[in-house]
Amino acid sequence: TARRLCVAMRGGRIAPEPLAVKDRIPCDACDFRAVCRLETRRINRREDMKFDDLLSRLRQEAFPDT
Repeated sequence: TARRLCVAMRGGRIAPEPLAVKDRIPCDACDFRAVCRLETRRINRREDMKFDDLLSRLRQEAFPDT
């Protein structure tokens, strides 16, 4: 996912798609929140993930046959 996002950003796609985990939304700390007008339905909501779970998912993405 990170690779796909980086390729998209390098290609010019920089649409705001913040990630919310539980009730924490990065928009709360953003200097542009007053003018952004990002609709809350476009916020990606995810549950907390442990680091080992993240590594496992990344390995599956990189090596899907293993």
